Amino acid sequence: MRHLRSDLHAADLPQVYRGGFVLGHEFSGRVVATSDDVSGWSVGERVALNPNGNIDRTCEFWLVGRTNFCHQATMETALGFQSDGGLEPFVVVSPKTLRRVPEGAGRFEAAWVEPTATALRAVRLAGSVAGRKVLVTGGGQSVSSPAG
Repeated sequence: MRHLRSDLHAADLPQVYRGGFVLGHEFSGRVVATSDDVSGWSVGERVALNPNGNIDRTCEFWLVGRTNFCHQATMETALGFQSDGGLEPFVVVSPKTLRRVPEGAGRFEAAWVEPTATALRAVRLAGSVAGRKVLVTGGGQSVSSPAG
């Protein structure tokens, strides 16, 4: 299991992290079981997780493509903040949070799906950057958990 250092700062975010949940919001893994009402996912399939993906898709921000502002996603159901996350050996998640990991991608690369998507979104929102230099920066660096 891979995780990023931003989990270390959860205690500094009491408006987001409610406490009492196992941290880990940027992680990857494998499907080990599904319930009878889940389709499209198979046991053994490699997945990355969108920690803010368990939303009902009706909020005004989701409707205009700004899911990062959905209250439900960020303040009610976020993996590792309001429900157990990737530092737990096993987690139960909504299938809405899952993203397939391509063959050949390792655990490390898969754990970077969410932060990479965040950076890509920022670049896209910047508009045309053709021929320009762009710097995308962040505050964390990768570390391995004991299981990793």
